[in-house]
Amino acid sequence: MPPTFHPDIAVIIPVYNAIQYLDECLNSIVSQTYRELEIILVDDGSTDGSEKVCDQWSAKDNRISVIHQSNSSEAAARNTGISHAHSGLIAWVDSDDTIETSYIEHLYNTKKNHAASIAIANPRSKQSIKQDGEYVYSGQHDIIRAWLYNEIPSYMWSSLVDKSLYDGLQFESFRVRADALMMGKLCTRASRIVVYSDNGYQYREHADSTSHSASSPSVNLNSWMESGEKEYEYFSSFFPNFRKQASYHIMHELVVVYFCIKQLPDGREKKLLCHTLQKLMARHLPHLPWAHLGAKRFREMLAGLKAFILLTVYLMKHSRNYR
Repeated sequence: MPPTFHPDIAVIIPVYNAIQYLDECLNSIVSQTYRELEIILVDDGSTDGSEKVCDQWSAKDNRISVIHQSNSSEAAARNTGISHAHSGLIAWVDSDDTIETSYIEHLYNTKKNHAASIAIANPRSKQSIKQDGEYVYSGQHDIIRAWLYNEIPSYMWSSLVDKSLYDGLQFESFRVRADALMMGKLCTRASRIVVYSDNGYQYREHADSTSHSASSPSVNLNSWMESGEKEYEYFSSFFPNFRKQASYHIMHELVVVYFCIKQLPDGREKKLLCHTLQKLMARHLPHLPWAHLGAKRFREMLAGLKAFILLTVYLMKHSRNYR
């Protein structure tokens, strides 16, 4: 049922077996200086007591609602959260992370001051093309170009987005890059995006994080490549004038995948991953916008070309092995 008050922002927290961190996470959210929040906990079939903690917090704070569902996926939990949100803006917090007291207020004010559809707080520790200050992207052409050239961060957990942009969209159950696939689609619908430097979101890096998977490296890396191709298909289908930039965007990801695969021990699993990666690189390399990349991006794609050559050599060398 809808909340009895009129919140501006829905903060959605997917929860799955996060008992070790959940209290700390929720305490940081209810303590926000921005009070008009609709806090939605989506318990995705927890079995470690997190489900009880969710209910306890709901009893203590009338801004908190809890949805219990059978275990499905983080994507399904996110979709459930959106479908239950009544506020006009959507923010996300992972159940093992925390946010500083003024984080949401700063996010909201920055979005409002720039009349933006999306505001993203970019942690200064993250590697990106642009670091300090505020960067505003206006109009579909400039926004899509900035997205495909990796100027706009791809993570959902530090974003504040007009709920209307999610209409008709669903998170997909990729183990890796589900955020990027959704954010790319949201960018194509936004009229203005502001990205600013802020360390207010405290991202917790650990093996059991909801952003990590316990699956084998091959499952995660295959998911990474599959989600990348899904994103390419989206842009090439709906925005064909940006196909070359989309190839650059995906090649940038594939180079990272290459260095991950390189660390794996030799064997059939590695060979299969190399074969998939080589095939994808062969698809995108001929269509890169070489003449428009600039020095830094040009060097990145030269690294991609080198990776493709090394993959080819590796596969030739091991062509009779691991069958």
